[in-house]
Formats: sequence, structure tokens, C-alpha cells
Amino acid sequence: MSHLVQVAAFIALLGGLIFFHELGHFAAAKLFGVKVLRFSLGFGPKVWGVKRGETEYVLAALPLGGFVRMAGEDPSQPLPPEDKGRGFSEQKPYRRAIIALAGPAVNLLLPPLVYALVNLTPQPQIPPVVGLVLPGEAAQAAGVRAGDRVLSVDGVRTRSFDEMKEQIVKRGGEPVVLVVDRAGRRLTLRLTPGFTTEKNPVETEKQGFIGILAGKVPPYIAVRPGSRAALAGLKDFDRVTSVDGQPIATDYQLERALAGLGAEAVTLGVVRTAAVKLPTAPVATAKALTLRIPAGVGPLGFDDPQMYVREVKRGGVAWAAGLRPDDKVVEVDGKPVENEIRYSDVVDGQQKLDLVVDRGGARVRVAFTAPMKETMDFLEGPQTAPAYGFAFDYRVFHPVPYTDAELVRISYPPLAALARGFDETVNLTRMMVLGIIGIASGHISSRSIGGPILLYQLTSIAAEGGLATFLKMFALISINLGLVNLLPVPVLDGFHIVVSGIEGVSRRAVPLRFREIASYVGIVMLVALMVLAFRNDIIRTWFQ
Repeated sequence: MSHLVQVAAFIALLGGLIFFHELGHFAAAKLFGVKVLRFSLGFGPKVWGVKRGETEYVLAALPLGGFVRMAGEDPSQPLPPEDKGRGFSEQKPYRRAIIALAGPAVNLLLPPLVYALVNLTPQPQIPPVVGLVLPGEAAQAAGVRAGDRVLSVDGVRTRSFDEMKEQIVKRGGEPVVLVVDRAGRRLTLRLTPGFTTEKNPVETEKQGFIGILAGKVPPYIAVRPGSRAALAGLKDFDRVTSVDGQPIATDYQLERALAGLGAEAVTLGVVRTAAVKLPTAPVATAKALTLRIPAGVGPLGFDDPQMYVREVKRGGVAWAAGLRPDDKVVEVDGKPVENEIRYSDVVDGQQKLDLVVDRGGARVRVAFTAPMKETMDFLEGPQTAPAYGFAFDYRVFHPVPYTDAELVRISYPPLAALARGFDETVNLTRMMVLGIIGIASGHISSRSIGGPILLYQLTSIAAEGGLATFLKMFALISINLGLVNLLPVPVLDGFHIVVSGIEGVSRRAVPLRFREIASYVGIVMLVALMVLAFRNDIIRTWFQ
């Protein structure tokens, strides 16, 4: 995407947010008969302006905000006789509170409509097809297989994977009936979702979870030592590309191709990657192989690769404790872990790990304490986390992208679109409120605060995703703008609302001197916040 388009998208988003915010103040002021002298998009020198009636409409040089200037905003300056009764400071406290509230209110009322507009138009989504069934979870126990298409959850039709997930996450611990399509056959499966911990920067919550992943999962394998597959030369983390000449692209295609194979021979095409150390940096090489598993007694010997250790840093604490590549982690702190989700739930960033691994059929205990290491997060800056010194092969969780033709297009009728837009707005507002509280209390790093550079970057990314993605970003930033302006910080709308409330209760005007001092304090606070935001943006953009 060209820089010109990115700049245009940034101006459209920022200008739209400011316009609607100030329009709220403007409309409320006009409703109560308050004289509006200037409606300005931007600060600083006037670039363009036109006067209509008693109001001048202006575009200013610095497009990082805006304002509505009303007659009588400064109580220390007398109003002209013709404006008596139309000054802002002359209004009753409840009217001034409404005028101040109207800007943030528009910012918070606009997102449901924006999300509803997006929901009204067909949007591409991932189909409700099971890409991977995690071992040890409810779906596997109930007989769900990779490749199944989930048609409904407890009678509720599911057209996309997200719709299916929406039904599951709120049913943890409750019996659920899934209707699935398996190669043209309709099956009814009963299961009870377990729970998993969902984490984000502001909260941790438990959600219903049945142990399935979306998408077309690539067919990586692990190999049991001494098995027919191992004797044929297959290795852990090989990716199967064909079975007896039949092309294989996904895990469930591999499962179906191998289903029913007994003692007969089978020929596999595989791709094997290996790291090659060069003087400059290590690179990965890929080698295509054709391997034949001869006829014989017993299973082929394939295993799920997700809990197999792919890399162990030589000289690190895990290596010193005895962990080796191809070890299969089966327990953490005495708790069985059959998939990466459960492993993450148990580990949860702790420094001390007590692992039991399967090494060639023998159980080996590996215990160590990981040192803490600083990492960089795009939004939050420096973070500290344990450096375990080993890694699983997360390629097994990276779905093969769907083609455009394979995605499903989903739209909603008007009332359903509006209801979903309202729910999305409520959820995002709650998250942002928790985030603001977290920053104020110190539980979330102030490095997560971003300024115009971050906003430009996020807007550019959203614009590349198309109109729907751009509109969602517009709604997201609108919520943020509305909440920030409700903070009781001098010069922000929230402060004016609080002052109006105090005057309404006490029946006395807040002293002018207090207002003046508060304004100076507020300006200093906002300047300090902008300096911090610019600093974070610069570090995030050029020094990570």
C-alpha cells in the first residue's frame, strides 16, 4: 500500500473521530441555545475557514484534536449584551454537564452502528471445520475428528468457526450436543466442554473449551522409536506431502489416507527441514524425500508431534537439566499435559519447571529454574519472562491458509447486526476500562500508551485489510477516545462533568481561581502524557 493511501486513511480516521466528537458538543450546545463561536478540526493556525450564521467552521494546521468554542466559556470575561443568556457558564449545571458529556457519548454510541454496518455486509470467515483435535480433550473423547464440519451447537446453527466458538466458550461444564457433517454423513455427538484460561493484557478468564482448532493444519508427524515408521527412516517433525502418490496437504487428509492400513507397505513423500549454521546466521533447509514403510506386523508408529521438543539451547538450564530434542513432555509439576494448551495453562510463566518426558518409551524427570529475560512487545515495550531454553515446534499449529473460495461469507439481518455490534462495543469498552485502571494502578506498563505514530501504524495495517477492517479500527479508536475524554482530568470533558456535578449538588459555583489552577495542571498533565506517548512510539518503532 502506498504512503499516500496510508496518509489518507490516517487523516480519514482521525478527522472522522474528531468531527463526530466535536459534533456531539456542538449539537448539545445548539440544543440548549448556547452560542457557538467556532467549530474547529485541529489546533493552531487556521488553514481554511468559513462562517455560516454565528459560527465559524475551521480546519487548523495541527490535526491532533479539535474544539467547539462557545460564548461565555471563560467566566472572567463578560458577555456582550446581545449574548446574555446564551453563554456556556450561564447555563445550569446539568446543561453544562450534558454539553460536556455529548462529545464522549457520540464516540461511545457510534461504534455499535459501525459494527452493525460491518455485520450487515457479507464478511469472509473461516468455515466451522475442525482442523485439529487436541488429545485428552472433550472433543477427542466424544469422537470428533479433524475434517468434521460443525453444523450446530445445542440446536444453534453455526456458519463459521467463530460462531461455533461463541457457543462453546459460554458452556464450560455443561453438556453440549454437536451436530457434525463427516464426509456427507450427519452425526450427533454429545460432550461436556472443559475449561481453559484465556489471557490478555488486562484480564484472565476461564472459558469453555472442547479441544479443537480451526483451519487446515499441516501434516507434521512424530515417530515412536523402534516402530515401522522409524525403521523406514521417518523422523520427528517430517511433513508428509503424499501417501502412495496421493497428495496430502492437511493433517486430516493424512489421517484419512492412513485409516485402515494394517500390515501392508506404504510409500510416503515427506519434506524434512534442518538448520544449517553459516558464518552469518543459521538458516533452515528443506529436503524432499520418498520413504517406503515395508509391510510388517504392528502399527506404523506415528504420534502427535505437538508435545515433542524440537530445540534445546546448548548450555542453557534445560540442556543442563538433561532435556533433549525429540523428548515428549507428558507431565508438568505432576499434572498430565497432552497438548500445548494444557501445557501453557500449567506453566503460566513460572520460573521453576518440573517436567516428566517420554524418551524412547522411558520416563525421565527434568527439573530446572529458568532465568528471567527481557523481551520486547510491539505494544507494551520491554517485558520480562522466563527463558526456558527449549521450544516446541509451533508449525504444527499454523494452519494452511484457506483460499478465498473456501472461506464462508456471513452477514446478519439488521436487528441481529445491531445486537452483535452492541455486544462487541460493550466487550471492548469493558476491556479498555480495565486497561485504563491497570495503567493507573501500575499493573499494566505505561509503555503500552501510544501516540500518533502508533495510531498511524495501526491505521495503515487496518487500511490494508480493507474497508471492514478499517471501520472496525475506527470503532475501536472511537471507544478509546470516548473513555479517555471521560477521565476527570482538567481540560478534558470528564473534569467539566465532575465540576458541573459538584455545582449542581452544592448549589454554589466552583471558585474561578480553582478552575484556573486546574486548567494549568491539566495542560501540564496532557503535555507530559503526549511526551510519554511520543517516547513510547519512538522506542517501539525505531529501537525494538
